[in-house]
Amino acid sequence: MPRVSPWIAYYEVLPGGQFRIMDENLTAMELAHPGRVFFAELGGQTERVVMLDWPFRVAEKFISYNAYYLRRIALVDLPGWHRVIAPTAEGSRSSRLRGSRLRSARFKPSTAGGQESVEITLEYEGEAFKTWHTGCPEALLKCVAATLNQHGALGKKLIDLQAMQLVGSDRSLYRSR
Repeated sequence: MPRVSPWIAYYEVLPGGQFRIMDENLTAMELAHPGRVFFAELGGQTERVVMLDWPFRVAEKFISYNAYYLRRIALVDLPGWHRVIAPTAEGSRSSRLRGSRLRSARFKPSTAGGQESVEITLEYEGEAFKTWHTGCPEALLKCVAATLNQHGALGKKLIDLQAMQLVGSDRSLYRSR
C-alpha cells in the first residue's frame, strides 16, 4: 500500500487549486533534499524549480506573507519541448509531428558521450517513428515520461499534449493525505 507523501509537509494546497510554500520550508527543502530544488529554463526564463508531489515553478512572493506561490509546469514551458514538435530540414515533418499520435514515452538515461532524453514513439497515418526530448534537466525529463504515460495521454495528438501539466515521476509511490 502506498504511504503518505513526505513532500506534503513542505507546502500547502490553497483554495481554488493554488499552492504555496513558506520561505523557511523552501530553505529546509533545499538543505535536506538539494537535488529536488534547482534552477531550470522554463518558458524562456531561468526559474527555480522544486520537486514535490508535482514539479513546481517557485513563482511570485506573497506580499504580506513570507511565502511563495508554486505554479505547476506545462510541457510547453520546458526547454527542448519545441524541438520535439518543431520543423526539421524536411518541410513536411512539422505537420506530420503535430498531427501524430502518442504511442509511448520512456526516459533514457545518458550513455557515454550522450545526454539523457525522453524517447517518444509516435504514429502518423499508420507509420510509427520516434522523436526525442532533450535539453532539459534529468528530474524534469523523468516527469515528462511519467506525464506522457499517464492515463488519457496515450493516443492523443502530440500538439494536444503540450498544455499538460507535469506529474511527479515518483508520485505513484504515495497516496494523498
